[in-house]
Amino acid sequence: MFLKEKMICRILLLLILTSCVSGSFVVNVTQTSYQAEENHNITLEWTFTTKPERALKSLNILCELIKNDSVSVLYHVHEGVEVSESQDAKFSGRVQSDKDALREGRIRLQVSRLRTDDSGLYLCEVNTDDGFGSARCRLSVTRAERPMTTHWEKVKPALAVGQITVIILAGLMVMTEIVTQLTGRGGVEVSESQDAKFSGRVQSDKDALREGRIRLQVSRLRTDDSGLYL
Repeated sequence: MFLKEKMICRILLLLILTSCVSGSFVVNVTQTSYQAEENHNITLEWTFTTKPERALKSLNILCELIKNDSVSVLYHVHEGVEVSESQDAKFSGRVQSDKDALREGRIRLQVSRLRTDDSGLYLCEVNTDDGFGSARCRLSVTRAERPMTTHWEKVKPALAVGQITVIILAGLMVMTEIVTQLTGRGGVEVSESQDAKFSGRVQSDKDALREGRIRLQVSRLRTDDSGLYL
């Protein structure tokens, strides 16, 4: 509770300080909301008022993830120098900054290998000789769809592939759809028999057939893929 109250007081203080600073110095966020899938990368970007003659050593930046009752440091610059020691362990090795962009008044942070717990409110505070400001955005990271791999075991391991005739059917309610068909002549797949809904989404392991295993990987799963696979 104490941490939560401290965070609220800090945000209120930031708002008060920002309102007192001259309008000549402004911090903005490029997007107020971002959405991404786990294991993907994303670039968060803020802009701030800059001058050609401003030296980087006058630049101080603190970007944090605020989530529930916790605060995690994403990126920290003190007098123009990145302070990696301040970064939270959860972001270690996953944040790349564009140092050249800082001279142009842009904070560009690429966060790689996204996790669902990266979701939350990101606040960036910028402090220079010209003033102080902050801006925030929200990131939502969703779980990635998992490809479905189905195993059927065991057809006679001693059989040559050319002797195997297999038909695999998927039953959904009263509908029966052909996922894929492997038939007699040389164990050749008959793609023409495959239902259009599975086109381009089913990969078979041909080597596994010699071991008496049927391995099918179904990608980009849909809700209507639900059902009994025979």
